[in-house]
Amino acid sequence: MVQSWSDGLISLVANVLYKQFNKLNLMQLTETEQKVIEKFEKFILEKNPSNEFLVQFIELAGKYLNLETIPDYAKRTGKSYNGIKNNRNIRNLFNVKFVIDNE
Repeated sequence: MVQSWSDGLISLVANVLYKQFNKLNLMQLTETEQKVIEKFEKFILEKNPSNEFLVQFIELAGKYLNLETIPDYAKRTGKSYNGIKNNRNIRNLFNVKFVIDNE
């Protein structure tokens, strides 16, 4: 079977999400949260959702996490890059450092 570029992209995104989820410290997740991640991964691998679905899912998660890159967060808050890097919850997603500020 010939794989189209969109199928390849979906597979790539699924693999990236899988790697990101596996990097999570599962000890910090509840049993229910672990099950949700496992079921979502299974859904991605078995149902091959559209790119648009995956993008909207990532955007939704970013919205709830209040994700911002460090430079954007620094500009908005008037604080230094290094101050934020050393004193905020920073996560590396897709090789980009983000501030998680949802509290």
